[in-house]
Amino acid sequence: MYQILFKVYGDDGITPVAYLGGDADTNEMRLSLNSKSKTDKRGTRLSIEEHGGRFDSFNKMRENVVRIAVGSDGGGIVDVRDKYGYVR
Repeated sequence: MYQILFKVYGDDGITPVAYLGGDADTNEMRLSLNSKSKTDKRGTRLSIEEHGGRFDSFNKMRENVVRIAVGSDGGGIVDVRDKYGYVR
């Protein structure tokens, strides 16, 4: 179960723009930062999960375009995609 420990709201006082939380079942911690616009879905996420650290970046359509992480074998993973979803 994911539990939000800290939440920050944008200028309107309604739209959340940052979260800090964790999942006790998977032992994951996550910090998420999002655009304050309701139509612009850009954001970034930094997490500590089962294998190590992970960074994700999202474009205006909330598509994951960059991922840097520790793989299950302990090695590094870099996954970069263009706006059409093609791997670079």
